[in-house]
Amino acid sequence: IDDCLTCEQQTGVFLLAPLNLTEAMRIFVTSPNVSLPGGGLQLTLAPHMNGEVRFNVSLKDLAPDGSSLSVTRELAIRVLPVNSAPSFVLTQHEVALDEDTPLAVPGFALEVSPGGWKEEDQSLHFTIEQVGGPPGVLLSAAVTCEGPNASHCRNGSAGLSVALQPDRYGNLTLLLTLRDNGGVALGGTDATPEMVSVFARPVNDLPSFSTFVSTLTILESSSCVTMGRAYGEWEAPGQAVCDTSIPFFHSRRGLVTSVNWGPFENGIDDCLTCEQQTGVFLLAPLNLTEAMRIFVTSPNVSLPGGGLQLTLAPHMNGEVRFNVSLKDLAPDGSSLSVTRELAIRVLPVNSAPSFVLTQHEVALDEDTPLAVPGFALEVSPGGWKEEDQSLHFTIEQVGGPPGVLLSAAVTCEGPNASHCRNGSAGLSVALQPDRYGNLTLLLTLRDNGGVALGGTDATPEMVSVFARPVNDLPSFSTFVSTLTILESSSCVTMGRAYGEWEAPGQAVCDTSIPFFHSRRGLVTSVNWGPFENGIDDCLTC
Repeated sequence: IDDCLTCEQQTGVFLLAPLNLTEAMRIFVTSPNVSLPGGGLQLTLAPHMNGEVRFNVSLKDLAPDGSSLSVTRELAIRVLPVNSAPSFVLTQHEVALDEDTPLAVPGFALEVSPGGWKEEDQSLHFTIEQVGGPPGVLLSAAVTCEGPNASHCRNGSAGLSVALQPDRYGNLTLLLTLRDNGGVALGGTDATPEMVSVFARPVNDLPSFSTFVSTLTILESSSCVTMGRAYGEWEAPGQAVCDTSIPFFHSRRGLVTSVNWGPFENGIDDCLTCEQQTGVFLLAPLNLTEAMRIFVTSPNVSLPGGGLQLTLAPHMNGEVRFNVSLKDLAPDGSSLSVTRELAIRVLPVNSAPSFVLTQHEVALDEDTPLAVPGFALEVSPGGWKEEDQSLHFTIEQVGGPPGVLLSAAVTCEGPNASHCRNGSAGLSVALQPDRYGNLTLLLTLRDNGGVALGGTDATPEMVSVFARPVNDLPSFSTFVSTLTILESSSCVTMGRAYGEWEAPGQAVCDTSIPFFHSRRGLVTSVNWGPFENGIDDCLTC
């Protein structure tokens, strides 16, 4: 390369010889070399090895005449220690556990190592954090080194533990990191991460519910569809604001005051994995025979409102206790139930007595009493267990002219007439003498069951009585039985003078009509018959 005509163009080579071959073989996979013509250094490090090796670097030339000379200098290659990432192997990357059941997996991580050469004294520990999935589910998670040297994690294995918040579930992603205390100087690495998937499965929890009362009291033969709940309607009968248009049917709002399908299973909690469970109420009578006697349709509780529906059997009373079970249905198909006892007490209410009239109209003649045996049939006290009640009929005039009716009665017949248990009763009607007219009688069958709690102790019926008139013999009277007048006389009296009937010539007369007599007041009274003269104070004279 020199500017001369006779300069040689020699070549040569660099030779590197380690002063400590063993150390060089530990630190380098391939021995370092220097290339020509650039003079660059090439070497391949052994992983995780560090230290210092000194080399004799010789430059050996090759002359055109074949001779060779060399020069040597010393070169030290110092490989500084850099913290190597710790390492481990997971036995699985997915784990599963059930809600409310902690998970423990021994030997979850194996081959736990601090990493590089001469890092044996480093301390190791695992950290774990949630990086995916719904919040509020994870309570705790840890990976803990196992064995006698657990503080330095030198046994080579570690176990996983996971605990969830009570009643929570969901699919989580955890970031598991093994860390050493070697630091990150000079680009070192002190942590190795791994992702772990946790599948937390839901477990159905027991539902619960509460009722406004444990005993519901209603009245026999009553009906009530509540439009809203009035205070006291569950404690005592007759307090609710009701639609009573459907006989014997009850639909009561608000018997069940709260329903809880289980923690985080009502769909109303602020979480991404809350269940929206459903379910049903089941009512089972403790005494089926009594329930079938008292209820036409078995009581049931509806959802979501928690109202009670039932249909009473007419005239039945008593108490039936029910096991009320709330049965849930979880998304996984499982079902749990909780049971409480409810008593439905149907209080006895006096039922109206009953009877059937054989006729609603009767007729009789003036001055002739009427008797109709078997006028009322099927006479009954009414409801269940009212057989011992006493019955009697009352009757009163509610229409027609006054002063006509003398007496009217409906009298129970048969051997047990005092209780009216023969099932029939006869009618008797008597009129005041010589009276007649069309009457309306109110006939009422009464029992001694009372009217407490809205009971009914009377059943009325109307009866029409046609009392026909009968003609009576008329009568009259005269002022005298012998009238004396004068021959060829005439007399039209303008008024009556005393003595005109007893002796002739006493009257004050108009004699203008020969031989004609018109004498006032011979007949002093005329009676067409009792109440037949049209002058008595009555509507039917």
